[in-house]
Amino acid sequence: MSKKFILILIVTPWIYCTAAERKITIPTNCNSFKTCYNKSQTTDIYRNKIRYLDGALHFWRSTDGERLMAKALFERASYIVKEAGGETGYKGSDMNLKVTHKKEYKETSYSAAIIDLTEAIKYKSSLNKDEMEEAKDLLKQTTILLEEL
Repeated sequence: MSKKFILILIVTPWIYCTAAERKITIPTNCNSFKTCYNKSQTTDIYRNKIRYLDGALHFWRSTDGERLMAKALFERASYIVKEAGGETGYKGSDMNLKVTHKKEYKETSYSAAIIDLTEAIKYKSSLNKDEMEEAKDLLKQTTILLEEL
């Protein structure tokens, strides 16, 4: 009986922590970093860009290079922030589609973007000076957005 009680105490915090994480879906139509990354560059829809970049980072190997990984992390974070802010990337001839999200979704998204940006900034030699400044600025802005929720 005491073993079951201990197990519940150990598992319960883990379940609670994972429930707040952003759900990652790996696309089925790409099977390498390069194919997923290239597909992310061919769509305008932010949710699809995020999904393909999730796949690219899932399939990333050291042979793909740290520069591309850092760039993919930075791009994914920027699209996560845009998407959480209501932008979709859908564009019509006369309008751009915007949506609203619940506070919990925004918190999870902004937290995920902060993690990606922090990781990308660790690879200082992989990002050029402009990309590094953009990543730092986006990290500051995202942190402020998260605190304002």
